Amino acid sequence: MNFHAVILQAAMVFGAIGLGGGLYEALLIDRAWPRLPHLIQPQRGGIDRKFFWIPMHTAYELALAVSLWAN
Repeated sequence: MNFHAVILQAAMVFGAIGLGGGLYEALLIDRAWPRLPHLIQPQRGGIDRKFFWIPMHTAYELALAVSLWAN
């Protein structure tokens, strides 16, 4: 495979992972947190969303920009 196809596939994979993460949060986490507020409070033992979303968005945006440039 050449570089163009690989970086395009990487952008697509990162986009799919981001979509899956968004669906997971919308369908599971966001429905449960009104009953369990500590679920989204890292200082109380809940999930810390920034450990997923910051690297995910960074990787996706970089792969997308390189893919647009390469293709």
